[in-house]
Formats: sequence, C-alpha cells, structure tokens
Amino acid sequence: MSSKITLYHGDCLEFMKTLDDKSIDAVVTDPPYGYLKHKLDRLFDEQAFFGECKRIIKKDGFYVGFGRGEKE
Repeated sequence: MSSKITLYHGDCLEFMKTLDDKSIDAVVTDPPYGYLKHKLDRLFDEQAFFGECKRIIKKDGFYVGFGRGEKE
C-alpha cells in the first residue's frame, strides 16, 4: 500500500469530471447538505454529485457520507 496522499483544492464536481471511470476506491465526504440552516451549508447539485460518485467509484469501492439531521 502506498503512503502517498495527494490533496486537491477546488470545485469537487469539476475535479470529479477529470477522473477516470471506476478509478476511485472510496469517496468519504461531509457535504454541505443545506438541511441544517447552518452558515456553512451550501446547496449543491446532488444528482450530479452522486452521478459522478457512481461513475468514478470502483466496483468494489464505497461511498461514506457524514451528516446530521435534526428532528423537528
């Protein structure tokens, strides 16, 4: 296993479009879902994001999304 890590800064959807199909082992994220009305929340194109995840994650890879909802 390689210990090399590369960190990229930019728009995730634009960057994901540059990745090859089925080339990523895992997507681990805590996106700004926009549900909590928090100052850090940002609306994003969920359909485009999850579509790119499906395209780039390897057959035996996985997606992990963190988040927190609140009961009303």
